[in-house]
Amino acid sequence: MKFKLIAVLLLLPSCVGEAVANSVTFYTTQSGFEGAASTVLIDDFSWAGAGFGGHGVGSITKNGITYTDVSGGQPDLDLVIEPPGLTNVGANVGVTTDFLFTTDYDEHIRATFSRMYRAVGFTAYFNGLGPGALTVFGENGSTIGVLDFADGMNPATHLADRGYLGFTTQQPVITGFQWDTTGGGSLNTGFSNLSAFPPNGAGPVSVPGPVVGAGLPGLIVASGLLLSWMRRRRECASRASRTRSVLYSSAS
Repeated sequence: MKFKLIAVLLLLPSCVGEAVANSVTFYTTQSGFEGAASTVLIDDFSWAGAGFGGHGVGSITKNGITYTDVSGGQPDLDLVIEPPGLTNVGANVGVTTDFLFTTDYDEHIRATFSRMYRAVGFTAYFNGLGPGALTVFGENGSTIGVLDFADGMNPATHLADRGYLGFTTQQPVITGFQWDTTGGGSLNTGFSNLSAFPPNGAGPVSVPGPVVGAGLPGLIVASGLLLSWMRRRRECASRASRTRSVLYSSAS
């Protein structure tokens, strides 16, 4: 019986998990994100040296990630990696201390992973000049979560500053994200210090989080499955007993 009960309980996450399949948890502080997932640095863009990209550069692939300018080319495809020391940024940033992935116009940058992850985070630069959004993509490029920051401010501080954004999922995996902001032609926004879990993109490895099927609903399902199995066992035992009785009567 112990073996059967364990089997029932192990099946519960796959049965109940469909209800929360498209779920993403967003984090607006680095400490909160790192408390939920142990990620490793994938790219800090320091390979760009004195700077990389510019007008006409619509796509960059590095370290297993393809970055694409999805602005539609208006007025130009223009992916840029700026070295530290940039001052044309949000009012509360001052001078950048990171290699900043950005453009010369409104930022509409899509990152597509060649590996699948469960958690992704990065340093984010905000300018406070209008609506922005972080969109997360799952299997087959489907949207599985969106974080809006309508005023273009850091959601954690409500300032046009250097902040942090992270996101995790239990089901399905993360295959990319898109960074959309307003007013980049006046004050740059962008991201840096991209980290992810698992570090080698080994597919569906779970990050810490709530256990699907736990609590009262999961217990009810488990109890129902167990009772059904016990009834079938009693029925089998009853049939076996009647068969033995018939055989005994015939032998007599």
